[in-house]
Amino acid sequence: MDLAWQTTRNTYEAAALNSLKIGVRPVTMRRNQSDAHDITDWNLQPASEDGRYNTSELRQSFNAGNPKGLLATETLHPYLLALRAMHNRSLLIDAQNGRSMRSIEAAPGSWILEPGHAVPSDLIGDYIETVDQDRAIALIGLGSAIIQITGPKGSHIYRLTRLSLQSKLLPTTPRADNGTWSILHRMQGVFPAHAETHFGRQLHALHCLRELRKNQYTSRFIIINHRTPFHKGAAVNEKASSEDKARVQRVLGKKIE
Repeated sequence: MDLAWQTTRNTYEAAALNSLKIGVRPVTMRRNQSDAHDITDWNLQPASEDGRYNTSELRQSFNAGNPKGLLATETLHPYLLALRAMHNRSLLIDAQNGRSMRSIEAAPGSWILEPGHAVPSDLIGDYIETVDQDRAIALIGLGSAIIQITGPKGSHIYRLTRLSLQSKLLPTTPRADNGTWSILHRMQGVFPAHAETHFGRQLHALHCLRELRKNQYTSRFIIINHRTPFHKGAAVNEKASSEDKARVQRVLGKKIE
């Protein structure tokens, strides 16, 4: 078992791993104080707190976005469910900007968005409306198709099919009624009772994403790329005292901007 800490700059990957109780710590860097662009390295714990998941194994099993090994056979693995929620979040934002999206089945009962024609009108039937983006993403993951997105930026209304699309991987399985999950979420009844369901896993992963982003800039380091005979540069906490910054400047012979 690989027990070394790893790093990623993919915030979606970090959030998906964090949803499995794998610890994530941010190190956010900026080239200089006047630069508006930050780079965050997410440091990943070697394994989950409960010992169920190994970080290296999961990452290697999803190398370059193609499930292999463990994830090739466990197509509904919690890590894959979390990653699909991240994928659907990204494409739902595209849909909010007017791009047409359709749903395809990535695994039995697990759906992802891709650019394409929207759901045919004869499959719409009853629908669900919600202003909660996380709820919409989780319902899309269960097979509810996007009918329409209305409202201004920041106040979108998502209209989705109440019934899931018909599974092609399990063609004899009836279309699921996702209205039950929508009501349960609205009534705050998903957690903890349904935390390990497909719906609950997606919601938790999206929550982890928000938490990571909220704490991403609690500590930012200024990167100084300046070589001397004895040093390759330095990383200085932007909240460091003026004395500490002056000490680094003296050692490197370069002003911290």
